[in-house]
Parts: sequence; C-alpha cells; structure tokens
Amino acid sequence: MSKFETYYKEIRQRRAELSGRFPEDACLVVAAGCVTEVTLDIAARLLTESSHSLASDEQARVFREAQALTRARTSTDPIASARLQFGLLVGKGEQRP
Repeated sequence: MSKFETYYKEIRQRRAELSGRFPEDACLVVAAGCVTEVTLDIAARLLTESSHSLASDEQARVFREAQALTRARTSTDPIASARLQFGLLVGKGEQRP
C-alpha cells in the first residue's frame, strides 16, 4: 500500500471514529491555543496530520460561552441580549427565553 493510500485510509478511519462521537457533523479542534469549529471531514484530516488536537471539555465550554456572548452583544433584541448576558454572568450558561 502506498503512502497516499495509507494516508487517506487513516483519514477515513478517523472520520468514522469522529462521526460516532459527534453526530452533529462538527467538532472543535485546537492548534496553538486557538479553538476552531470545523466539519468532521476537515477535523479528520487535521488530526491525522497531527497539526491539531480535539478541544477538551473545558476549552469547548469556554468557546461556546464566548460564542453566546458574541451573539448576545450583536442581538437586535435588547431583552434577549440582556437575558443571555446575565445567564452567562451567573454561570448558568446560555439562557433561552
């Protein structure tokens, strides 16, 4: 088996493993402390190349909270925005009306 075939076989295997763990077809990966959300196809390639690693639960929580805060700050509904920001401040995570 050539290097080319082995490389793509590893990517397909990694993709299959990830699809069982992340049914929403996306996951968070980390490189140099930067967390990024990518599709499972891209994640499989990045993980196979060892350029990235999967985000820890703590890194994923911080990323999701930052995303929620950004949505709250850019929301056009001031009450929903305040409700979301308050929920993040008191540690209850993302609050939905």
